[in-house]
Amino acid sequence: MNLILKYCFFAIYIICTFNAECYTADQTKALINNLTTGYNKNIKPRYNQSELITVRITLDVISIQDFDEVKEVLAIVGYLHIRWYDDFLTWNPEDYGTISNTSIINDVLWKPPIILVNKVNKIENLMDSWQKVRVLHTGDVFYFPVGTHSVTCTPDITYYPFDSHTCYFNFSLWEYYETEVVLKPFTKEVLRTYYTANGAWDFLGSRVDKNLFGSLSFGLYLKRKPWFVLFNVIVPMTLMVFLNAFVFFIPAECGERISYGVTVVLAIAVFLTLVGENLPKTSSPMPIISFYLLALLITSILITAASIFSLRIYHQTSSENVTSFMYQIEKLCRSKSINWKQKKLKNETDLHNLKNNVQGSKKNHMERNVSKMDGSPPVSTILSDLHGRNKHLNFTNRDNTQSIEERPEEESSLNEKDSKDNTEGTWKDISVALDKMFFALFIVLFTVETVVFFAIVTLKP
Repeated sequence: MNLILKYCFFAIYIICTFNAECYTADQTKALINNLTTGYNKNIKPRYNQSELITVRITLDVISIQDFDEVKEVLAIVGYLHIRWYDDFLTWNPEDYGTISNTSIINDVLWKPPIILVNKVNKIENLMDSWQKVRVLHTGDVFYFPVGTHSVTCTPDITYYPFDSHTCYFNFSLWEYYETEVVLKPFTKEVLRTYYTANGAWDFLGSRVDKNLFGSLSFGLYLKRKPWFVLFNVIVPMTLMVFLNAFVFFIPAECGERISYGVTVVLAIAVFLTLVGENLPKTSSPMPIISFYLLALLITSILITAASIFSLRIYHQTSSENVTSFMYQIEKLCRSKSINWKQKKLKNETDLHNLKNNVQGSKKNHMERNVSKMDGSPPVSTILSDLHGRNKHLNFTNRDNTQSIEERPEEESSLNEKDSKDNTEGTWKDISVALDKMFFALFIVLFTVETVVFFAIVTLKP
C-alpha cells in the first residue's frame, strides 16, 4: 500500500512540474484582477502612444449561406482571426502557477475598431461581440469573432447559368489613422478550416488585397453549379420548342393544329416569367440566356403562324387558281421527294442485280465443271439456243400486238394525270409541301439557336 502511495505522489509531482496547466482558480482570479485593474480601454495599448500598432487579420469561411443575385447580396458564415500586441497585458507565468494564457471578456480591453464596409444592413463594430479574447503572457491578444456576414455583390450574369463571380469583404479600421493603427493580412488567401460545401455554388479560390486608407479586401471566387437550371429550365424549353415543330405532322382535317401551337407558346411564356424572377433586374449586362429564350419564343410563334398559313392554303377553294409561286414550291418539294425515292429504288435495284450476278456466276461455274467431266456442251448453251430460236419466230408478232394494245392505255393515263393536276387536290398538295418545308426550316433554325447559345456560354473567354 505504501508503494502505491509513493507512485501516486510521484505522478502528481511529475504532472505539476511538466504540465503548464497545473494551476488553481485563485491564481487565475488573481491574474485577471491584476491585468484589468486600472486598465483603460480608451487609450492605445502602448506605453509609447506614438508607436504604431499592427493588427493582423484574416477571414475563415465556414459555409456560403446564400447568394441572392436578384438582391445582389452574398451571405456567409465565418469568423475572423485577429491578432495584436498589448503592452499592458504581460506577466510572468511563474508568478501565477505557470499560467501562460487566459481568456478575458472583451468589454474591459482595448480592441481595434474593425468594421465591414460593404455590409448590407447596419454597419457595426465587429469587435463588440459576446466572445472573449485570448491573452498570452507575452502580450499577444487573439480574437475570433464569429457570425453571419452579408455584403453587397454585383453579379455578372452574362453567361448564366455558367456564370462565375468574385465577391469582396472589405474590412477597415475606424477612428484611427494609418500612422496609429494599421491592418495587415495573416495569409494571402481566405482560410477554409471548417468549410462545408454549398449545393448551388463552388468555392474556387480567394485573394487578399490591400486597398486605400488601410482597408483589406477578401475576395471569394464563386462558380454556379449549372445542373439545376439546365434540367429545370433550359432542357424543358428546348424540348417544348422541338415538340412544337411537329405540329406540321398533325393532319389538317383534325382541327387541333392551332390549339396545339398556342398551348406551347403559352408554356414558353410561363417559363420566361420564372426565369425572369430569378435574374437581377438590370440591363447591363443582359444574360445571354434571355436572348436565347426570347429566340425560342419567337421561333414558337413563327411555327404557329406558319401552321395557320398552311391551314389556309389547305382549305383554299378549287375555284381559285394556283399561283406560280405556290406551284413552284410544291414542284420543288415533290421533285426532292421523287429524287430521294428514285435514289432509294436505284440502290435497291443495284443490290438485287448484284445478287443475281453472283448467283449466275456460281451457276455457270458449276455447269462448266459438269461439261468438263462428261465432254457435253453446257446446259445453259443449249437452253439459250432454243430460247433464241423461239424468240426470233415470235418477236415481230408480239411486238406489234403489244404496241397496239398499250398505246391507248398510255394516252388515257396521261389524260387522267393532266386532269388530276387541275382538280381541287392541287391546293392540298401545296399545303402538304409547305408542311414539309416549314418542318425542315424550323428544325434547322432551332438547332442553330441551341448550338450557338451553348457555344457562347460554355466557351466564354
